[in-house]
Amino acid sequence: MQLKPEELSYELCLSRNRYNTTAWQMAAVQGHVKVLEKLCDWANEIQLKREELRNEVWLSKSEFQETAWHMAAGRDLVEVSPSFV
Repeated sequence: MQLKPEELSYELCLSRNRYNTTAWQMAAVQGHVKVLEKLCDWANEIQLKREELRNEVWLSKSEFQETAWHMAAGRDLVEVSPSFV
């Protein structure tokens, strides 16, 4: 099965690993602001719907029931904030 570039971007933006963690959450917990910015760029490029962004990105929770923002705040990563969205 071959994915089109937009399908690949879509999958990258919304996929989860075996711990039910998204790339957004992993980047936030490690303070990788540039990765978060790139994910935002991809989301804008493929025109993810607001509902998808809200439900699958901003409000989605890891296996520990934390959103990306909870993870960043809990680790005192001040630079990671939704202001660049």
